[in-house]
Amino acid sequence: MIQGRVMAGLVAGLLLAACAGLQEAIDPAATPTDAAQTDAAPAATSPGDIEPAAAPPAATAPAAPARAPAAVPASTVPALIRAAEAGDPRAQFDLADRYLDGRGVAADDEAAARWFLAAAEAGYAPAQYNTSLLYLMGRGHAPDEAEALRWLRAAAVQGLPEAQNRLGGFYAQGVAVARDDEEAARWFRLAAMQGDPPAQHNLGGMYYTGHGVPQSDNLAAQWFAKAAAQGHKPAQFYLGVLYAEGQGVEADPVQALKWATLAATPPGDLEVAARATKLRVELVERMSPEEIAEAERQAERQAAAFRPAPAPAPAPAAPPAGS
Repeated sequence: MIQGRVMAGLVAGLLLAACAGLQEAIDPAATPTDAAQTDAAPAATSPGDIEPAAAPPAATAPAAPARAPAAVPASTVPALIRAAEAGDPRAQFDLADRYLDGRGVAADDEAAARWFLAAAEAGYAPAQYNTSLLYLMGRGHAPDEAEALRWLRAAAVQGLPEAQNRLGGFYAQGVAVARDDEEAARWFRLAAMQGDPPAQHNLGGMYYTGHGVPQSDNLAAQWFAKAAAQGHKPAQFYLGVLYAEGQGVEADPVQALKWATLAATPPGDLEVAARATKLRVELVERMSPEEIAEAERQAERQAAAFRPAPAPAPAPAAPPAGS
């Protein structure tokens, strides 16, 4: 074995993904209200056979969905304030988001917390999620884990995958609740079934270690593959380890090097990149030049799926009239 069972202590590290930063604005159309509750595993496709996505992944880092359009034009802050004061939760959320990072208004954590809370009380799941995080971090509120848990659960019950993943992290780490690996796995699964890469990674770790679910290298590999194919760096590294060791998948040094190469390629977590680089060195020592070239070709092909499409060239200016 190249790495040994390097993932034996995986759960603590993988939960870094469950402790991501504040949620940016989310398009409500992309926020389901009912999360799938099946225990079914993803399709049993061999992880190495997964093709690059047709479009860039939704996120390569935890909890980083695209910012939704504002409820009113972004340039009209006074109109946004009027809409927020009139009770529009989307406007309240966007105004809070602006106060949080000082876009168009002076940065003010207390104002951000107040407007996030107003939108949260109106039932807007992304605001409930951010309200939870502000209570957890003590930004704009006194730190309060009980309130953080209350609002996080409210968002998770509405089906927000980032909230479900973080709630799984609360249960796995015993934050504001008694540690409960089965409950952690349940919430990770709900988010993972919606395609959330950090949750897929976390659920893969639970299957690898047997925390909260029956231990299964095969299911661990499948869930890591789901996240890895969306550009999740830790999942790419762990999938590379599984291919190197032949755990849950047939041993395949080409696939191992492919995923290790992707995990080591910036941008990404420096610790993950260092471990992936070490794995690459160990793999290359045992591979033929042809195998190395094939792995690099496959890695480049997969990486191309993660790159945003180039912006279209501007249309040529129309010739002056009468020319």
